[in-house]
Amino acid sequence: MSSVIRIGSVSKVNYEDGTIEVTYEDRADSVTDEICMVSNAMYRMPVVGKLVCVLHNSDSQEMGTCIGTIWNEDNKPVEGKKGRYRHDYNDEQGKAFEQYDGDTGDYTETIDGNVKETVGKNVEYTVKGDMTFKVGSSTVKVCQNGTVEIKGVTLNFNGTTVNIKGSTVNISGGSGDCKINGISLVNHKHTHSGAATAGPYVVAGETGTPTP
Repeated sequence: MSSVIRIGSVSKVNYEDGTIEVTYEDRADSVTDEICMVSNAMYRMPVVGKLVCVLHNSDSQEMGTCIGTIWNEDNKPVEGKKGRYRHDYNDEQGKAFEQYDGDTGDYTETIDGNVKETVGKNVEYTVKGDMTFKVGSSTVKVCQNGTVEIKGVTLNFNGTTVNIKGSTVNISGGSGDCKINGISLVNHKHTHSGAATAGPYVVAGETGTPTP
């Protein structure tokens, strides 16, 4: 089997065609022709210097298929342990990866760049605990008990129609105003035509602005 399955180092990578060249130090540094990587519809090319396992069709080194990289002293698993599944997307471990821990059930995903997803239909998340979104100093937390918390320096709600409805609605603030149809809640005045009376007095003109 030593002439069929061999271990060597990647010496050249053809990213466009998905092929590599492998150097065998134990065979006088002989180099293969460009051989294919196993794909299974997944694109993941090794970098130059990585140890790989190659399956050759015969004793000849021209025809072969690289079946993958191998763990070694220079390429050790990240905190490897029983029950852990991990896939690194970057050759530098820890920059972009997903990981599942079979003991705790925890799932971790880290990406070192932008994320773009295109979904053709609906998206539905079912979360049995709380869900928290953090972006800079802004936080949105959806709690299992039905509470939704939104925190940020400035909150803007813009829409053709904005509806706020509840059995109890509380709005408080140290300053600001509310305007509907150009009428200020803080600075508006009531106009009286003289028809209103207060005891023996007839009220006419404008009242002052509301006071807290």
